[in-house]
Order: sequence, then C-alpha cells, then structure tokens
Amino acid sequence: MRLALAGHVPIPHPLVNPLACCLVACDYTGDMHRAKALAAVEAGGFGPGGGRRRDAPRVSVHGA
Repeated sequence: MRLALAGHVPIPHPLVNPLACCLVACDYTGDMHRAKALAAVEAGGFGPGGGRRRDAPRVSVHGA
C-alpha cells in the first residue's frame, strides 16, 4: 500500500470505488462518475496492462 500511495505501483482495483467515494466526500469532485474515472486512472486503467506507464509523470487533474 505504501508503494501505491507513493506512485510506484498502481492502486489495487478493489480500492477504486472506496477511493472514488472519498474523492466525492472531501469535495475533490462533486460527481461520482468523475471521481470513479479519476480513481480508475490512478489505479492504472481498466485493461490488464494498466493505462499509465509506471515511469510516466503524474499530472494533477484537480480543478480541471
């Protein structure tokens, strides 16, 4: 979990929905669909290989 929080490995997929709920609860985004999309991107995408390269820079989407 520490590696996932540091951005070295993807977030485990079972935690995507609870993470999305937290994003809505803390008013990061007011839309659950957007929160789930953000959480899924941070989790590495939906495909078996993930959506983001491990060495790709993180881009903040807050306020976009």
